[in-house]
Amino acid sequence: MVKCLSCKYTFDDYELNTKRVSLGDDAWGGGHSYITEYYCPNCGHDEFEDGYFCYLCDEFIENGGVCACEKRRKLL
Repeated sequence: MVKCLSCKYTFDDYELNTKRVSLGDDAWGGGHSYITEYYCPNCGHDEFEDGYFCYLCDEFIENGGVCACEKRRKLL
């Protein structure tokens, strides 16, 4: 699951638009090197935050983050 940093929409990884880009010849002379670039299907931006949805409140949580409902439960 990723959240676009521009439009704040969330998508599964497979929903992102992709583009294969050539980096030119590789350093060992074995031919072209390629990478895959990912773009938001909503706005076209290319920067994302990885995360998941909280199973209790459906809030998007960045990887390594803690949900607000989880914080409240720890205080009780």
